[in-house]
Amino acid sequence: MSALSPLIGQVTSTSRADELVQRITEAIHLGLLSDGEQLPVEVELARQFGVAPMTAREALAELRDRGLVETRRGRRGGSFVIRPDGPPVDYLRGRLAAMTVSELRDLADEHLAVAGQAAKLAAERAAVANVRRLFALGEQLAWPRRWEIGFEPTAASTSRWRSRRSPNG
Repeated sequence: MSALSPLIGQVTSTSRADELVQRITEAIHLGLLSDGEQLPVEVELARQFGVAPMTAREALAELRDRGLVETRRGRRGGSFVIRPDGPPVDYLRGRLAAMTVSELRDLADEHLAVAGQAAKLAAERAAVANVRRLFALGEQLAWPRRWEIGFEPTAASTSRWRSRRSPNG
């Protein structure tokens, strides 16, 4: 099994080469394929994705044109991943612009579900010392902002604020 395994399945779009390009591009951008990692030879890549070798060859040519793959000839040759230095802003912007309202809503729902659960797990698993440190940092950030907008903390408001945020109660 290669690093491509989670992405492998029968290609179903009208342009099989374009879908293969999209899948490998996403794998590179997500870090599933490392910089310098060798891709399977065309025949094996085609077999893994359930496409013709010519389709795999066409996809590799497009990936080379995009600067995401380099093909070397010779004994140690093959197709190797070239991972970009930064995020693919134009590519991501294009994908985002192509999404429907429903897809955007689904994406936001997925993000909220994952982020919320991650925050819950982090809170449940945090050491008491880390929680105290976070509250101390929060106080350093919160109080000056309140003073800037004219809020003067009183002893009563301070104790209410601390009791609501206290890790022990």
